[in-house]
Amino acid sequence: MREQIRQDDVALSGALAASVRRGQRYPVPRLYGRAAFAAAVEDGFTPDEVGRVLAGRRVVDAFPVWGGESVSSYAHRAVSEMMMAYVAQDDLAQDFAN
Repeated sequence: MREQIRQDDVALSGALAASVRRGQRYPVPRLYGRAAFAAAVEDGFTPDEVGRVLAGRRVVDAFPVWGGESVSSYAHRAVSEMMMAYVAQDDLAQDFAN
């Protein structure tokens, strides 16, 4: 598993370097955000659930990237924080229902 994570980081780092060379405007946030969204869907979130948690924000705005954080580490942390936010929303909805 760790070897796969390392390979993913290398592949994503290569994608980041390529996007910087092409002069894309915001390659870093987009790369981190896409990785976090893909990890969330892979871990069982539906795109609609992710959208509800984000409430119109970008992933990197809702869950900021820490300095020096790898893409895969960020994706795993962002999904964990999404899950906490999702559960908190559900708890809040149940409180109103009672």
